[in-house]
Formats: sequence, C-alpha cells, structure tokens
Amino acid sequence: LAGSCDGNQYNDVKDSSKITGSSGTDNCNGCFIDSTEESNFVYTYTTSTGVVYEEPKEFTGTCTCGYYIEDCCVTVVPSQTTDTESESSIVDGTFTTFDGVQYELDTRGEFEFYNSSETDVYIRMTPCGLQDVCLTQVQVSTETASVVVHAPYTNTSDAVVFGDDGQEIDFTNAITTTLDENTSITKSDDNEFVVTNAGDNTETTITVNSEGTLNVVVTSLINSCSNDVSGLAGSCDDNLNNELTTGNGDYIDPTSASSEDITNVADAFNVGGSSDSESPDGGSSGTDNTNFVYNYTDDSGTTYTEPETILSSCPPGFFGADCSLVLEDESTNSETHGVATVNEDGTITTFDDVTYDVTITGEFTFANTSDGVVSVKLVPCGDTVCVTQVSVETDKGAVVVHVPYVNTSDPVIFDQDGDSVNIAPGYSVYVGDIAVSQLNSETFVVKDQTGNEVTITIIPPQDGSIDETTGEPGVNTGGTHTLKVNVTVENDGCKSLTNSLSGSCDGNVNNEFQDVNDNDVPVGMIDEDTLNVVADHNSVNANESNFVYTYTDSDGEVYTEPQTFESKCVCDFYLDSCCISVTTPSDDGSLSTTSINGENSTLTTFDGLSFSLGDGGEFDFVDVSDMNVSVKTETCSTGTCVTQVLVQTGDGNIVVVAPVDEEGNLIGEGDVVVSSGGETTSSVDTLTSNTVGNTTMEQNEDGDLIITDSDDTEITIRVSENGGLDISVSVDKTNCADMTGLTGSCDGDIDNDVVIDGEPVSVADITSGVLSENIN
Repeated sequence: LAGSCDGNQYNDVKDSSKITGSSGTDNCNGCFIDSTEESNFVYTYTTSTGVVYEEPKEFTGTCTCGYYIEDCCVTVVPSQTTDTESESSIVDGTFTTFDGVQYELDTRGEFEFYNSSETDVYIRMTPCGLQDVCLTQVQVSTETASVVVHAPYTNTSDAVVFGDDGQEIDFTNAITTTLDENTSITKSDDNEFVVTNAGDNTETTITVNSEGTLNVVVTSLINSCSNDVSGLAGSCDDNLNNELTTGNGDYIDPTSASSEDITNVADAFNVGGSSDSESPDGGSSGTDNTNFVYNYTDDSGTTYTEPETILSSCPPGFFGADCSLVLEDESTNSETHGVATVNEDGTITTFDDVTYDVTITGEFTFANTSDGVVSVKLVPCGDTVCVTQVSVETDKGAVVVHVPYVNTSDPVIFDQDGDSVNIAPGYSVYVGDIAVSQLNSETFVVKDQTGNEVTITIIPPQDGSIDETTGEPGVNTGGTHTLKVNVTVENDGCKSLTNSLSGSCDGNVNNEFQDVNDNDVPVGMIDEDTLNVVADHNSVNANESNFVYTYTDSDGEVYTEPQTFESKCVCDFYLDSCCISVTTPSDDGSLSTTSINGENSTLTTFDGLSFSLGDGGEFDFVDVSDMNVSVKTETCSTGTCVTQVLVQTGDGNIVVVAPVDEEGNLIGEGDVVVSSGGETTSSVDTLTSNTVGNTTMEQNEDGDLIITDSDDTEITIRVSENGGLDISVSVDKTNCADMTGLTGSCDGDIDNDVVIDGEPVSVADITSGVLSENIN
C-alpha cells in the first residue's frame, strides 16, 4: 500500500489506469495477503487468567458472529414455518425469529420474547461464565394463568417450575398440571416442559441444554403469529424486513444490522427498565407483567438468591451483575505459588485475580490454609472502610500488625496475648513458629514454617485526589493509615481453599465466592449485596480473634476501638471523627420528641438517632403541620452552639436568640430574647400579644420559653450552661406522616432518619460524607 520511493506517483497503485484523483487507493487488488498462508496476524489469544479473545480472518458483513470487538451476530436461516404453524426459538443462546432471522443477544435483563393476544412469553437473560449471557428463566402467561420455569440451581438438580403465586409446582403425582381452563404444563422428561394454551393452540417447549441453562421454542399457528404480535421472536408473515424493530415503528435490515441495532432491539422489549449500563438505573428487575423468581428454598432448606437488578452489559474488563468485579488480564501467580492481595485502595484481589470491594465493617478470614489463617479487620475510615489490622495465626502462635495509632507514630506488632512486640527496620523476631521481619518503616514480612508469606505495607492516609494515571478519583480514608496485604501461598495449599475472601488458586473464577449455604456464586451473578453476604459468611467472631482493641503507648496514652461497629460513624473512635449514636427515643405514647443540645449542637431524631450538626450554619430542624422550626449554629467555647431558633407559621414568625454580653459572647445565664410582631423582649409577658395566630408563647418560672400550637406541637427552648440554646420539639404522632427536616419521621425506624436525594440511608451505611450531605 506504501508504493515505492522512485519519484513516480503513477506506479504507486498496481492498476494505474484506475487512478482518478485520490480515490486510486481503492484499486490496490494486488496488495492483499492470503490470510491462511502468508500472514503472521493473530486470531486467537488467551490471557493468563483464562479470558479468550477470538476474531475472524475475514469479514463478510457488519455483524460478525464471534468477534469480540463487535459483539454482534446476525444471519438469515431457513424459517421453521409450515402451511399451518411456525416456530421461533432460543437454542444455546442463539435467537431465531419466526421468519428465520438469527442473532445473538449479549444483553442481560428481562425481555418480552413473544406477545400475542392470548399468549405472552418473557425471558430472563443473566450472566454466565465470564463473557456470556444465558437464558435462565422463561415465563409463559395466558389471560388468567402464568408459569415460570427456572434453570437448575445446581449441576445435579432439575429445572424448577413456579406457579403465578411464586410456589413450586410438584410433578410427583402427575406429569400434567392444569393452570386454568385453557392452559396446562406437562413435564414430558426430567428437564423438558411443554406449556399449552388451548385458546390459541400455542405451545411453548422449555428444555435444559448441556450447559444447564434453558432453551425455548414457541410454536404458534400462522393466524396467531402473523398479525398483532410483538417481541424478540418477530412475526411469521414471511417478511424478513420487519423481524427486527426498534420499538418506535422503525425496522432494521437484518443483512446490514450493527451491534447498536441489536442493542436497540433489546431495549425496545426490555420489560425491566433501561439497558444503559452506564446508568445506575440501567438494570432490569421486572415489572407488573413478570413473575420471575429471585429467591428459592429447596426441600432441604437450602436457599438460593440472585440479584433482581442486572446491568445490561459491563465495560471491558468488568464483570458481575452490577459490573463491580474486575478480572485482571495478567495473573500475579507463578507456577509454584498463588498470590492474593488487599490493595492500596482497599479492594481485594483473589488468588484467581478477581478484584472486588467489601463495603461493610468487621473481622474477616482473608486466607484460610491448612497451615494457618490470615484475617483482616475492616473499620470505618472517611467515606469507606479500611484494613487497620492483619492477623497471621498458626497452631503455635499468632502475630497482629496494627496501623500507626497517630500520624507521627510507628505501626505496632502484637502477639497472640495482645502484648506489643519490639522490632525495628532490618531486624526479625519469632512469635511461636512465625517469623516477623521489618524491612523498612513501612513494610513487614510474616512467614510460617511451610513457606507461606504475608507481606504487609503501611499506606499513608489518602485524600481522594485524582489519580494522574487513570484520571479517576482515589479513596478518601479520612486521615487513616491503611494496610496493603499480599498473601503468597504454595499452589498445593491454595488450590482447594474455601470460606475466605481470597478464593482459591485453581484457575476457576466461578468458585471464588460462597454464599451462606457454601454454594459457589458465579462471578456473573455477583453484586454489592451478594459481596456483603459473602463477606458476612467469612466473618470472624470478635471474641475468638487475635485483634487488639485497647493499646497503651509508652507515653501512657490509651487508644480504644470497638469490637463491632453499628455504623461507619463511631463516636470517640480515634480513627474517625464522624460520630453517630443510637439512643432510646423519647416517647410517652401519644407524643414523640426530638431535640438539639445547645452546648454541642448534637441533634437527636424522634427515633433516637443522634449526630452533631458540625460547623456553624442554618438548618431546617423540623417541619410539621403548619409549623417550621429552623436553627442557627455558631462557633462557641464548647465547639458549636445553637444561637438562634426561628419558628415560622402561616400567621407570622417567632425568632428566639440566645443571651449575649456587651461584646456579643454567649452567657450562660439570663432569659432568651424573643422577637415577634415587630417587638423584641426578654420577657414574653411584656409583648402586646403572646400569640401568633394559633401559636402561643409562655415562659415558666425557670425562664424556659414554651411555644405551642393548636395541633399540640410543643417547642421548649432554654439557655444551657454555656449560653447555647437547648431546644426540644414534641409532636402528636398523628402528625408524623408528612414530617420533613433533619429530625426524620417518628415511625420508630432509625434506618430512614437520614435521607439523601429522597432515598433513606440505613444506619449501617452512614459515613462522614453521607452525614455531611444530609446536614448540608
């Protein structure tokens, strides 16, 4: 194609007679190489982690089957149509429409396959293996009946059939079950089911293929499938050009379809939501039309759970139902050893190179070998969770490495009795049969007698700044040091590992994770909730672990941390300045009370969740019925104090101000200053009127201001010892339903007191960032 450098432009293209301006390069027929004999190009590549990439040697159309870059396959085959009936099918993942358009759908989710006036067929496509999408549920519905067939839950079980009530249908005593007067399902073989609708003579045959997933064939009479039908199955009108529709009336020519066209076809019949994998809402989780099953308990009591919401596709290199897993292209393992890692950003990479994130706090088994156990402690830090302790235990001893307790101190090593161990860079010590070496101020190597090795590196606090290489924001650890952990185990010791966060090194990524029943969870069906279940399944009993909760340094300073964490904001926890606590709510039966402590601006919601309002500002405290209460906080001698309260009603406002001296400093004595109706006073009795519409103001003998309205809402404001304003609001519970503000509602549920963008955040998921966003 480069021609020659002889100065003659007219011999650069083989057929020079065809040259017309710049278009001559289209005629270089003699430049082609025989791809089967002469070239060195590569058509198949397998990564060290088992991912296979294939590409064809030649391309004959826009959609090329099996080509990894353009995940699109469309062709035309003879239709299975007779004079009276026609078939559409999904066999081993390949869709064939009634008129013979054949394509592969690599989009996950729930879709309308066939929809006619009397029979509807819906399908659920879920991740399977690493890169594939499989048919795992088929729903057949008629006018008054519905049945769902689910692929076998294990390799040794049969498919399971559910009725429209979600209960399993038992075929023990009869091979045919009648669903309504026209509809029945027949179990014709161990794994073959035929749903018959006598109303329109449609038969839907569902079988289990060799991969353990489902095939489905819909057989319909010509007069049923040729008119007024929709879905991925197309129609049987002998017209190829109306088989693929985008849903807006446009049709796609199957001979020139692109991957984008096939995605648009899938979107048109997605019954569970958008198929946009870039959007957090771009999943599929069912609608009122579908009865797909996400939880099933078999006769032995084993429960199987799968994600309801599945993103339609994942970006390259990402896997899982929510695309939260990463599979590294290059393995860190060698021929003799496997490596698992807790990374600098807190993510975990298993022995088989699956990278994921654990978002819950606790103590977990990281690697569990026959020779010893490596455990990690995850604690709240900033907006995430961090590894702050690593325990390495054999049957003869244990070693715990703890992050520095303050930024200016060194990490601390403990033995199994919780006693600190003296060590310095360049030196080694033995604890039982465990050798501990400190390579430098940041790195420790722990070895057992069998050669298993744990390398622990101290990572300085991270501030969430942008990574210059990736352009992505990093993690914010809230000023906390974290631990990077590399566990290196001989292959014989890690190939059969189970029940740990690090998986095993057998090369099978689909047995890295086990659920509460010790069932393997394929990577394709992993999402954040599943990962948290997996982590919880591998949790360590705090009473049995070697982790250290109290430490006194050489200066006598005592550091204490809890064994367990109710949330990611823990009061008095030296590693985190975020503080929430749960108290018993103030409740006398008919009334519920919320309050703010004037000395430190700590708010307690109606349901008993307490947190500080932080730095100064103005906040919507509670909005109930016809009354809104706001507060203003400012810096004071004890931190942050409430200095003003604004009560707004439909008839006017009341402003309450804390007493100050001549220099404007808060004083812990005197009465509050009240402004209402253009008057300002420290004694309500001197006001022209102590009412604002239906709201009444009174002062008791202690000088407390009490504001009440006709709905029995009562506000009590008093001056605290440091001069800030203590405020409590009691409301009738009948007024709780429509309440807003920082106080949440008074329904007894603390897990909906903090709301972000209209969605409640459970106490366990509250971080300093969540709390700050809620307050702001």
